[in-house]
Amino acid sequence: MYETLMQTLRTFMGHGVLKISLLASITLMMIVLIFQTSKSFREKKRDISITKGIVVDLITGFFKISFILVLVRLLIVTLNYQSGMFNREHGRITEKNRRAILMKWGMPHEQKEIIVSHKRPRIWLTRQLLLKSNDKNKKDKVYSESFWKDKPLSLNAVDGQLPAVITKKETVKWIAVPQKSIISSEIDIKITNNPRRLGNANYAGYDDKWELKYNITNKSQWTTVASVFFSLPAGTGLFDNISVKVDNVDILKNTKTKNDGLIFSIKLASGETKEVFISYSSRGLEHLRYIPARMTPTPHYRITMELNNIPAAKLDYPIGSMPPLEELSEQKGKKQYTLNWTLDNALTSYDIGIKLPKAEQPEYYYAKLLSEAPVALILLIFILVITPLIYGAKIRVEVISLIAIVYCLHYTFMGHLADLMAGFLGPYIISSIVSILLIFIFRFFASDCDKYLRYTDIISFATMAIFFPLAVIDSNRTAFWMQLLYISIIIYVSIIFLIRKFHQKKI
Repeated sequence: MYETLMQTLRTFMGHGVLKISLLASITLMMIVLIFQTSKSFREKKRDISITKGIVVDLITGFFKISFILVLVRLLIVTLNYQSGMFNREHGRITEKNRRAILMKWGMPHEQKEIIVSHKRPRIWLTRQLLLKSNDKNKKDKVYSESFWKDKPLSLNAVDGQLPAVITKKETVKWIAVPQKSIISSEIDIKITNNPRRLGNANYAGYDDKWELKYNITNKSQWTTVASVFFSLPAGTGLFDNISVKVDNVDILKNTKTKNDGLIFSIKLASGETKEVFISYSSRGLEHLRYIPARMTPTPHYRITMELNNIPAAKLDYPIGSMPPLEELSEQKGKKQYTLNWTLDNALTSYDIGIKLPKAEQPEYYYAKLLSEAPVALILLIFILVITPLIYGAKIRVEVISLIAIVYCLHYTFMGHLADLMAGFLGPYIISSIVSILLIFIFRFFASDCDKYLRYTDIISFATMAIFFPLAVIDSNRTAFWMQLLYISIIIYVSIIFLIRKFHQKKI
């Protein structure tokens, strides 16, 4: 509390012209207050002449203006400080919890296309040869030759002498058979909105189910073994209900894990095609994408994505992703809809993906409200001052001050309730009812003024307490609502002028 007070006071004084103005206002207030505490001054004030009385009234008027300015400045600084502190505290919690959320509920999912590499066995033959010497003083020559068995190397005579084969050694080597063997891809993804919450922060989470079907062929003249590597979409997380099938035969027991993925082998005769089916369920955060092979055409390539309980109007695409065939505007209002991508024989470096709507953070609304509240405070004080001024009534500084303080407490109370209650509406409704009730009791039972001004003060306070927060949190239309508020204030002022004119004619 002491740190808050000192920080508020340091910020309150400001710099430059603002600091000079505040010092002058505070000085004037102190002088007037000192004189007002003097009994003799109050007694002589009654005997002051008309000319001197005008001067005293002017000083009193300056005092009221100075008091209101100082109060407004103090309340604005307090609101700004509370906004910054609220934003920092909740932002820090959100950032701290994000790593825990990622480890607990899954990372953003980025599923890559399977990688298929073909190999075939080939025998490497090594033979040791002996070439006998005709010269007794020289030793026999022993040397070796190596070649592929399917491409035999004939024995060649050396100096007219044919060498003898001493030993033969065959070694099986697996050599790559480069080819683009995926001829068909059908990717079916189902995503269900499932937001997560930890601490004071909400996160855009989802449950996803993948079904990936590929047709793989062997275009070479040899029988090959196709090694299939399926990379999982994230290094950490839970992947269950995993199924791996080849031509509808379950081969999961023959599948190994390697480098955060699954790897298995398929034997393919020349020209043979087999269907590979992989499916799993998981859960992730924030965004999801499927990554086709870069700049590699596939004759048949289809991706479908079924979305459940994800508003299409708030859906977005990650950077580097292509939009679907459907327009999102056509899916407006649907709880379930399907997006399609067709990439037959396409060359692309883009991904297929969606970015979930950013999870709403009720605490964010309160931090924003606290930062915008000074605007509402100035507007409210303007209404409270202009009403009696036009109506011809006395401006009650103490009334304006108390209403302004309650209005600030309305926002700070909402912010602190947000730490205890989930959502925005609960704290907003409770704080609005409490603050409006306080002003109602004060204006009707604890203050003495014109009955008309009582009503206008209560209505003005209630309007700003209810309307302004809703205008701020509706970020897409805040400018419109504020323009509507300004027009309403102008109409209100015009009505006051008409009421005053009507009363004057009646008198």
